[in-house]
Amino acid sequence: MKAPSAPIVCGVDGSDSALAAAGWAAQECARLQVPLLLVHAFMLPTRGYPEVVLVGSDIRHAMEEQGRAWLEEARAAARAAAPEVEVTTEVFCCGAGALLIELSKTARQVVVGSRGLGTVTGLFIGSTAVALAAHAQSPVVVVRGTAVPGGPVVVVRGRRAALHRPLPPGAVRLRAGHGPLGVARGGLRGPDDRLLPAVPLRLRW
Repeated sequence: MKAPSAPIVCGVDGSDSALAAAGWAAQECARLQVPLLLVHAFMLPTRGYPEVVLVGSDIRHAMEEQGRAWLEEARAAARAAAPEVEVTTEVFCCGAGALLIELSKTARQVVVGSRGLGTVTGLFIGSTAVALAAHAQSPVVVVRGTAVPGGPVVVVRGRRAALHRPLPPGAVRLRAGHGPLGVARGGLRGPDDRLLPAVPLRLRW
């Protein structure tokens, strides 16, 4: 069992999506009264790197400094969203997915943005969120866009889940300011076996 004071971990890669994730994570930390840990992971390039004469230690130092700068931007976004939350930052030289999966073992939640900067240095990108969803040992939140105050919360259920069946207790947690909850069915396949979009809902709110 994880400690009640276990932090929320948020992956940072310098993208606008990561800044939005940091702000969301800070608000969640304030609600749960837990600290926020912002992390950045980088991997030393093996190919495709600009033709600059640098020794390995210089490259690592430059990438660490860039990571720390991105973490400070994320810290500012977190403080703007929830000034009372304790925020710490850490930089790691490893793969982003492996790092967040490992940190999920002791984290309250793991939060990432929906888009990253790219694949050159193994930063936080969409594939990381997919890996987290499959292997993380804590709840995973992928922050996409900006929340609409009072907007509805929509849950997409698998193709085998009947829409009329109630969701399990605690499956969805609505925070103050959320609108109504709607459930859509996803995972349906057409005649050519392509995955069809989720059934749209119309909610009045």
